[in-house]
Amino acid sequence: ISLAGPGANFLLALVASLLIRLNLAPINLWVQIAVINIMLGVFNLLPFSPLDGEKVVSGFLPARMRNSWNSLQRYGILFLILFIFTGGPILTFLINLVLTIFTGRNLI
Repeated sequence: ISLAGPGANFLLALVASLLIRLNLAPINLWVQIAVINIMLGVFNLLPFSPLDGEKVVSGFLPARMRNSWNSLQRYGILFLILFIFTGGPILTFLINLVLTIFTGRNLI
């Protein structure tokens, strides 16, 4: 269930990317839709407690590690705030990577 939100974002970005590759007008609109949805999808998959990425990671962990991971939930918002202020280059890299894969162009 946690993958539904980011999955919908990536699906919309994929549709917009296909329209970009087909050079259908208005291309600026499709670029904006692709960029916004990829940014939302990547951000939402960050493994911090209020975001869906935390539950995705928790779902893939073995049971013995899941309890330790879940005990960090209460600090998730602090980790998220710290990441927002310090992880800009990492987030930009991830967004550019997905944009390049989807559209074949580096748009940011």
